[in-house]
Amino acid sequence: TYAWTTTDGNGLVATDEDQTGLSPGVYEVQVTDDNGCAATESFTISEPDEPIAGDDNSTIVCKGTTVDLTSLVSVSGGDFSDPSASGGLSGSDFNTTGLTAGVYNIIYTVGADNPSCPSDTATIAVTVEAAPSAGDDGVLTVCEGTTPSDMELFAQLTDADTGGVWSGPVAGVYTYTVAAAGTCPEDSATVTVTEDAAPSAGDDGTLTVCEGTTP
Repeated sequence: TYAWTTTDGNGLVATDEDQTGLSPGVYEVQVTDDNGCAATESFTISEPDEPIAGDDNSTIVCKGTTVDLTSLVSVSGGDFSDPSASGGLSGSDFNTTGLTAGVYNIIYTVGADNPSCPSDTATIAVTVEAAPSAGDDGVLTVCEGTTPSDMELFAQLTDADTGGVWSGPVAGVYTYTVAAAGTCPEDSATVTVTEDAAPSAGDDGTLTVCEGTTP
């Protein structure tokens, strides 16, 4: 026969050999055989806390920003992973340099102390905005006295976005500025204009010769 007892658990069927669905607690069973011999054994069932990864979160950054992902989670001790394999994740830092603008879902996983318990996850959505680009600086040489057009100036920039505004010149330097967008600041580049001296044929003149003379 079986005689189960507990002081702090519940779910027992006191005379059953096998027990299921017991709550955490200390249990004792006394087993008595047909000869009246008895043995007693005690068992402790513990229930570890479930892992908690916290709430999902999100952030919007400009391309080129490195995001400290730990600042976006409320629970420490987990690990970050990037299902998209973008190449931007290193430990808890997400470097957006070189990434295409878009949304990257980073998974934060907190494992359980007991392997029988499932882990918990939270998703951090990182939206990467394209940074405005005024391109690389350029140089333009024009003839003395010539004012370059916006098109001529723009052609001297490398990989510049259209839609920017020109200002200047200041000491021969024109500045091209592309406006800020979202979380990204404005960007500027310059074109330095140099002048070549204009060829000179001199002033008009008059020559008087005798009739029939070839000068």
